[in-house]
Formats: sequence, C-alpha cells, structure tokens
Amino acid sequence: MSCRYPNDIATPQEYWNTLSAAKDIRTGPPNERWGTSIPLSQPLRGTFLHDIEQYDPEYFGLAEDEVKDMDAQQRIAIEVCCDALRSASYWDDENRRPKEGKDNIATYVGVANPDGATLGYQTEPTKNTLVGVLTFGASNRAAYCLGLKGGSMTLDTGCSSSLYAVHMACNSLLMGDCDAALACGSTVITNPNMYTMLYRVGVLSPNYMIRAFDAAADGYVRGEGCGAVLLKRLADAERDGDVILGVIRGSAIGHNGKTRNIVAPSVEGQGRVINEAMERAGVTAAQVDYVEAHATGTKAGDRKELLTIQEVYVDKAKERTAERPVVVGAVKSMFGHAEGAAGIMGLQKAILVLLNRSAPPNINFTRIRPEVAIDYGSKVVFPLGENMNLGDREGLLWAGVNSFGAGGTNAHVVIQEYPRQSGKEVKFEKYSYNKRFVPVVSHAGEYFICEHIRSMCETDPVLARAPAAPNGHLTNGHAPAAAEKGRVGKEGTKNTKSDGEVYFLPAAFGCMLVGSLATVAWKVFRG
Repeated sequence: MSCRYPNDIATPQEYWNTLSAAKDIRTGPPNERWGTSIPLSQPLRGTFLHDIEQYDPEYFGLAEDEVKDMDAQQRIAIEVCCDALRSASYWDDENRRPKEGKDNIATYVGVANPDGATLGYQTEPTKNTLVGVLTFGASNRAAYCLGLKGGSMTLDTGCSSSLYAVHMACNSLLMGDCDAALACGSTVITNPNMYTMLYRVGVLSPNYMIRAFDAAADGYVRGEGCGAVLLKRLADAERDGDVILGVIRGSAIGHNGKTRNIVAPSVEGQGRVINEAMERAGVTAAQVDYVEAHATGTKAGDRKELLTIQEVYVDKAKERTAERPVVVGAVKSMFGHAEGAAGIMGLQKAILVLLNRSAPPNINFTRIRPEVAIDYGSKVVFPLGENMNLGDREGLLWAGVNSFGAGGTNAHVVIQEYPRQSGKEVKFEKYSYNKRFVPVVSHAGEYFICEHIRSMCETDPVLARAPAAPNGHLTNGHAPAAAEKGRVGKEGTKNTKSDGEVYFLPAAFGCMLVGSLATVAWKVFRG
C-alpha cells in the first residue's frame, strides 16, 4: 500500500498520523501551479500536493521530453504504483523491474480529472502528447514503465473511479487473469478551468470547507492525491507468506438508473450496491463496525447518504445496538474531495482503521443535519475530537467504504481485519528517488484564461453586468474572472500583455494487503 497525499504525506503511516492529529491541512495552491497572472476573486483554499515538478525520469526509463508532455496524474501514478510493489517485496530495485516470476500483475487506475487532456489540446502537440495527456495513458504508462504484464485499464466513473478500479482488480483476480493486481487513483489539478464547471453545478463550498454531515454544510473543497494497493487472492497471499494488511471480502458497483437528474444521488441506488457487497462478503449490516462515507459536504449528497446509512446499518439491521454502533468516518472533512482518487483514499483510511483498531476523528462537525431522521449519537456515531477506540470490540472488525460518482456510478467495498501474523511486522517505509525539476504541463497562460473569461462574459449575463472591481493586487483565489485595470467584461481583456494592474472581481460565484509494507490479498466472492 502506498500514497502521496497533501501535507507532504509519502507513506500510509504519515497518512495515519495526519488523520489522527485532526488538523486542518487546507492551503492555497502552490505558487508555481498556475502562476500569479490568473485573476481570482478571493484566496482559494484546498488540499494540494507540492513539488509535483520534481521527478526521476531515468528511474522509470523515461526521457525528459516524455515526462514534460505527460499529465502530472500519470507521473505520480507510476511512482506510487512502484512504491506499492516495493512495499510488497515484489520489486527488484537494482534492476528496476518486478522480481522474477512476479510480473503477471494487472494495472487499474482511476482518473477523473481531464486537466491533462484539456491542456494538451491547448499546446503545440509533440510525438509524446497523445499517450502523455489522454486518460488511457495512466494505467498503460504505469504498466509499461514497471514492466507489468497483466491487463491494464484506466477508469473514469467520476468520483467513484478509483473504487471502481478496486472492484475491477478483484474481478480480474477472480477470473484468474492475473496473479496480482494494482488498483490506483490519481488526481492532480493543473488547470483552474474545472472550478468554473463545479461552481456552475453548485457543489463547491464558498467557504472552502467540507463540513461533512453538518447542518452548516455548503459544498466541498477540491483535493489532490494518489494512492495504490496491491491485491492478491487470499489463499495465494497466505501461501506466499505475504504481510497481509486486510481482506477485501466483497465489492459491488452499480448505477442509480433514471432519477430526478443525472447528478442526483439515490438512496435506493446506494443501498443496492452496499447490500450486494455485504451479501458477497457474507456479512450482515449489524456486523459492520466502521463505514468510510463518501461525505462530500453537499446538501443533497450528505442528506441522501445519511438516509442510506440509517436504512442499511440501522433500520434493516435489527441486531444493531447502541452498545456496538456503526462508526462513520469522513476523510474528506480533512483532505478535501480528491475526486477520482477519493475512493482509494477512503479505502486506505479504512484499512488503517482496522489495522489500528481505532477511528480517527472527523473535523468541521458541530451539529447533525436536523432534517434527516437518523439515530445519531445512539446507533450511528461520528468520531470527534480524538481517535475512537475500537479495540474492545470482540472478534475481527468489519468496515465498508462508500464511493459515489456524480453521474450516478456507485461503488462499495467490504473489508475485514486480518488476524495478527506472528513474526510479521507491518511497517511503512519511505522510498527515495533521484528527483530533479521537470516542468509539468500546466495552465496555458494568461491569454487562455482571458479568452475563457471573454467567452463567459458573452454568455453569462451576471458577469457581463459585473461592475468594476476595487483596487487590489491578485493572489491565487477562486472564481475565475478576468479584469484589466479594474474593468470586467469583453473590453477588460483587450491587452493581455499589459503591465497594468489586474484587480479582484466581486465574488460572482459564490482484496487484502500484502507485502512487507502493504499489499492486498483478496478472498473469492461467495456466490
């Protein structure tokens, strides 16, 4: 198991330490990410990776020109997948390839952010651009660079992409297509344009804070990250003497079907995949100790997910008692919404919860949504303030992980704690690379932004009527809008090369883990 997450997290242990500290890790975007020429109305907050320009092309047999034309999400996925192999003792570091007989590994990568492809269309293409920026390159590039010979697939189901990747990896193992499988999710924000679309949909918090399930929740904050797990069949992992971090007992995927609109969440659709996954796992809802929720902080999404949790884990779980409530975690309240990588981030947190028999606290929570009838504080509890001890619960712990896509694609994974292995210590090491500066395909410059704003002003009556903004120099912020010398609108973008000041615009947008560090082994579904 391996990861790169905000707050300079490079190992699952560092991830756990940050979760347990319950700290606010939101920052502004790195200064070098989009430059300071992009006019934004107020300081943007999110959870960002730093130093994405630092890379080691030679380690992976890549030329610098290839890496320059490569989506940052591909870059980081290669490295994180390699770390997962290293942690599982599958990697020959001297020869930089899988160990003998350990290359029949499938590669499934969830990527939902189109920034790389979008930027690729805006720059002069090279021979490397096609594979470098289109999403199919994410899984194929990782398999190529690491010498993996199992199947390879990049998945985009929106926010559920990486948990779909986990499900597909499990199925590949079930069918005997591979001996092991990597499931990965990767999100890096290299173009601010997506913020415009998300604001139009109304899912971003104007206060840049995810208050998951809270009465004051008003949307989500974008986040970045990349995580990977190495999956094996349980019997194979036990036979090979692998260090096992947890067992994926069942998984399921599905779509909401025809609902009020395509982005509307569905209690029926969510409940169906959760129940299917539990049935395959051979577990009842009352036995589930912990649920890592999707919990984006949107009003509609949180309300529907709370109703689903109440229905599945309380109303239809007659054996559920207040003495053994279901504990609900919300990693996004701290790390933001990593979109395509959100599912793998949630899965890794759930694995760490089982390993430590403890649930890290949710943050930014004061009061439960009052309009939702839920047994909060009794049969449903949130860990708050400090880690919640699960060590006194009898038997092996069970956990479920939710991941719901904006287009109606739902995924759920059920995992079980694995008994402590005598003589095998779980450690999470940090691996080093000889990194140097290699530019990342990023924003196309001030000209593109101003052209984008010109288009918006022509079609958006609110922006077209926006008054001149007060004086003030720009910093990185949110709502994209261009203004030159305090003027907004088409005439405000005439001289994009001017050395005149640029001013603020008034806010117009309001398996099983194996390996000596981590791995995943998996049990065949019962059917």
